[in-house]
Amino acid sequence: MKTYKSGKSPLRFVTLIPQSDLLKGFYEYRSKLFAASFLGAYSFPAVALLARVSTPFTTEELKSLAIGLRRLSVYSGGKIQGGGLAPENICTADLNFLGIKLNIGTAILDNKQENESLFSETAKCKLLEVFSPPALCAAIVPPCKVHPCVHDIPHAPALSFRSAAVSNFTVRPLPSGDPDYSFEWNIGPLVWLPSWKNSLQHA
Repeated sequence: MKTYKSGKSPLRFVTLIPQSDLLKGFYEYRSKLFAASFLGAYSFPAVALLARVSTPFTTEELKSLAIGLRRLSVYSGGKIQGGGLAPENICTADLNFLGIKLNIGTAILDNKQENESLFSETAKCKLLEVFSPPALCAAIVPPCKVHPCVHDIPHAPALSFRSAAVSNFTVRPLPSGDPDYSFEWNIGPLVWLPSWKNSLQHA
């Protein structure tokens, strides 16, 4: 993360981060988006926002979340899968993007009571917004605007991966550059999802 002085407060999230060498098709898709005039296709890391939070999760809170997400993936052979763009742009404060929706706990994340069970008791107090379905960021877009070539958006690829981590994620708009695409960010220490085979024994 580069260090800049910005007048805006940082946005804090908890994210899911797939192992990068499992995302060849995703990075090829970003290239297609850039060719289709999505200028923000290279403006953000490959993270999926799970929730916006008031303060960062502790290591224990991240570990609890990682275990919960892994247990959800047991029912798809330990794989987290995705495909198709999220039905709407993810819009939160100054951050807006097109994302490939992921299937992790879709049924559970659609149920508020069950949704909160993914988070430890101490983590629940930090939740400001939970994103359902979560989506892997493919391109930053102007705030809450429909792209003029919406019908020409390249078809999103199918995704499938087992290896992923959760992490605190802080992002802040930069005071210079194009305000729609210029951000600084910091990814905290990664907490990897446990082995899905071990989770299967306890599911």
